[in-house]
Formats: sequence, structure tokens, C-alpha cells
Amino acid sequence: MNMISRIFNWLQIRFGNFTNDQRGISTVEFVIILPVMLTVALSGHEVTSALSAKSKVEHATAVIGDLASQTEVLTEADIIGIFEGAKAMVYPYPNGNLRITIAGIAFDNNEDPTIAWQRSMHGGAPINLAAIPDAISQPNAFIVMASMEYSYTPAFGNGIVGSVVFDEISITHPRKSKIVGIE
Repeated sequence: MNMISRIFNWLQIRFGNFTNDQRGISTVEFVIILPVMLTVALSGHEVTSALSAKSKVEHATAVIGDLASQTEVLTEADIIGIFEGAKAMVYPYPNGNLRITIAGIAFDNNEDPTIAWQRSMHGGAPINLAAIPDAISQPNAFIVMASMEYSYTPAFGNGIVGSVVFDEISITHPRKSKIVGIE
């Protein structure tokens, strides 16, 4: 019995204050809070990156519409240059997900729009004439309409959120002539 008593005394001396020991509590708290902190940090990064991509798409759409409306006649080389410029504007995001359409739209005496010409990159969607606001329609007018669609895929959480599509339209009037032709 004396031997058992000594073992219990030794165990009590060695581990008796274990329940009062606070030295490992910060490690446990860190292990619990780390997943929450990582989730918040990565979510913040993804939201910021998505907003940056959306801003780049909005700006690039306005610029390509403006560039196309600054000339009397666009050549195929001009159109390719505008498309390449738009791809450069969305950098550092991959441009394989970028679809662009530029069109010249003429209005007749009754303010009915018709597509005079249209060019696309990466399978850009055809221009939807119903998307033209009524306030833009004027008899015998001409506009240049640029449409850009970008499919943003998040780096983290792609399986949770999936891709987000940013779709922008820009409408501009010709600057140097009544119409913008194409060769």
C-alpha cells in the first residue's frame, strides 16, 4: 500500500495543477480562430479582386466604344487594335473569358434601329437592339454600341461561388461624322 500511496503522491505532485495550468490556452484559441481568420481574409481578397475585374470591364467597355466612335471609317486593323487594347485593359485577369462586340447602329426616320455593321471577339454575343434606351433613339441618327462580357472565376472558393459574369454596354455617338463606316 505504501508503494501505491507513493505513486499517487507522485502523480498528484506531477499533474495535480494540470487543471489550473493556463499555458496552452492561447494555442487552443489560435487553433479555433485560425479557420475563421483565413476565411475572412480570403473572402476579402476575392471580393476585392472581383470588384477590380468588374471595374476593368466597365472602363474597357467605355473606352472601346469611345475609340470606335472617334473615326469616320473603321478598318479591320482598327477593330483588331481595339480588341487587343481591351484585352490589355483587363490585365492581369485572363482574357480568354472576355467576349466583345462592337456594332454601328443606324436609326431610320421612324427611330427604328438596324445594325449597319458588327464585329465580335471570342464569340461575343450579337448586339441586342432591345437594350438601346428609348432616350437614345432619334430619327436618322447613328450610334456605336460596344458590349463586353467577362466571366470572372475566383481563385479560392470556386466550388462554392462559381463564376460571376460581368456584362457591360457602352453607347456613343460618332465624333467626326454622322456615321462610322467600316471597310
